[in-house]
Parts: sequence; C-alpha cells; structure tokens
Amino acid sequence: AHPPRRRRQPEGLRRSPLAQRQGDATISEAVLPDGSRVWVAWQVVDLSQLKVSHDPHTLAVNQSYPQELQPRDRSRKSYAEQIGRLVATFNPQVLTWSATISDGAPIVGPDGVVESGNGRTMALSRIYAANGPKADEYREVVREWARELAIPVPRVAQPVLVRVRQTDVDRAE
Repeated sequence: AHPPRRRRQPEGLRRSPLAQRQGDATISEAVLPDGSRVWVAWQVVDLSQLKVSHDPHTLAVNQSYPQELQPRDRSRKSYAEQIGRLVATFNPQVLTWSATISDGAPIVGPDGVVESGNGRTMALSRIYAANGPKADEYREVVREWARELAIPVPRVAQPVLVRVRQTDVDRAE
C-alpha cells in the first residue's frame, strides 16, 4: 500500500507544509534528480545506526556498504575538502527539511544504508566527534524539527534527523 497522493497541511506544522501523518509516521515526498518522487518517513535515529560509504575521518571505503550505491570516487582530495567545508561552515538547518534528496536530512533505506547524503552524514560524524557547540546546536535543531514533525526523539548520544525511504526503488539506479 502506497501512501496517499493527496496533500494537506497537518495541524501545527509551520515550516513543513507538505508533511502528513500516516498512522504513526510523518511522511513527505522527496524529489530525485530525474524529477521522480519517493515517499519518505521522518525519523530520528542514532548516528551509529547509519551505514555510510566511507570512514568519515580517513575516507577509507566501508566494506560493509553496498559500493554500487556510491559511484563517485570518495577518496579524492576534493571530497576531503568538501567534507571539511561542510564542517567549517556547518549550519544545522541545512540538514533538515528539503524537497530534494540532494539536500536536507539524509535519505536512508530501511536497513540504515545512507542512499543520499553520505557527505552530509560524514560531516555530521566529524561534528559529533568534536563534541563542541556545533554538535549541541544540531541536537537542539533535531529536537525542534522532531516537535515540528510530531516524531519521537530516542534517548541517544548522537541523534540524526533522517528521511527513511518508503517507496520501492532500484537503489543502484
């Protein structure tokens, strides 16, 4: 059963007008680069539950990550610089609401594999490893968005706002 196509603005949601409740979940659509759409459910999970393509600190390939989902060469110097820039200019609001999969909260499969947002997730790993004001600021933004989306925040050390893909897709595509 696919989520309903009808959109309405749920009560109380100010900044996320396209989200809707379906059972216990808050769902919305996310737009893929080809313009197609997938349904996602908003959740807060611990960072340790997410499987990223590379080690966030060394950029060594994560052998347990399905490599067909990461076609880019993430060992390049430019990628290390990109993650460094994301950390240096970190704005926690950038890791929240977005209509596209290329921005906002990471998109993950039901198995916790990061399908879109590996760089964002690795930057967040570095933010949490530093355990400074940026980490505290992100935790507060996660709590704020969880209230906004009416989703629970588990008691975890490193909460991450994610969009869990609900629509069946060919992940490698």
